[in-house]
Amino acid sequence: MAANAIIKILIGTNASYQSTGIHQITNPSSTGSYSILVGGTQIDSGDTWVAIVPQVVMSGSVSSTFQFSVTPITSGGLVNGITTNITPTQTTISFGSLDPGAIYTAGYTLSALGNPNNGFTVTMNQDGDVRSRGKTGATINNFNPSTNIPTTWSSPSGNLSDTRSWGSIGITTNDPDVTIGGQGFVNGSNPRWTGFNTDSNILIFNATSSADGVTQGNGSATFGIRMQTTALQPAANDYQAQIRFVATPRF
Repeated sequence: MAANAIIKILIGTNASYQSTGIHQITNPSSTGSYSILVGGTQIDSGDTWVAIVPQVVMSGSVSSTFQFSVTPITSGGLVNGITTNITPTQTTISFGSLDPGAIYTAGYTLSALGNPNNGFTVTMNQDGDVRSRGKTGATINNFNPSTNIPTTWSSPSGNLSDTRSWGSIGITTNDPDVTIGGQGFVNGSNPRWTGFNTDSNILIFNATSSADGVTQGNGSATFGIRMQTTALQPAANDYQAQIRFVATPRF
C-alpha cells in the first residue's frame, strides 16, 4: 500500500467483498466518545473514535397574519365578466334615479392576504329589504325571489298583480369556488345572480389555504350588485338598505 493512500473499509451490511455483512454498528444512546476496534485476520489492528453529541432541536414560529380590504370598482370596470355603470364609494352605493327598464350595476374588489392554515370565508348580509324609509314602505324585491339558486339575469316582468315583479336587486361574485345548491356564479360574460337574503349570511368569497391578495378565488374576487325596476315600482326618493362584508380567517 503506497504512502498516503486511502483505504475505504465497508462494514456491516455495507460490506460486499466475498460475502455481504449481516451486522451493523448501533450508535450508543448516551453522549460521549467511543472507540471502534478495527482488525481482522491480519497482524495489525487499530482504533477509531466516534463522538456522540447532544441532538440539536430546531424550532421556530410564524406569526398569524390576515388582511382584508374592499375596494370600489370605478364605472366601466369589470365584475364577474360584465361592465359596471355605477361608481360606488367605500361606504355608499348611489344608484341615483332609477329609470324603468335600465340596469344599474356596481362592484367592489375583495382582497385577502395572509396565512390562515385553513383559509377564510367572506360573507355578506344586509339589514333588510331595499325599502323606502318614508311613508310608502315600498320595497325593491330580491332577484329571482322564488329560489336563491344563482341564475342568469332576467328583467323583472312588471306584472301588475305581483309586486315582487316590479323591481329586482341581485348580487354576484367571480369566485369560482362559491356555489349555492351546486350552482356557481361564474358564467363568462353572462354571470349568474342571486337575490339578497335577509335571513342569513351569503358566502361570496372563500379559500382553503393561505391567500396571496391577487389570485382570483384565493386572494381576490369581485363582487357585483345590480338593480333594475319597471314603471310599476312605487315612487320614493329614500330607498335604502345596508350591507356588510364579514371576513373570517380560519387559523
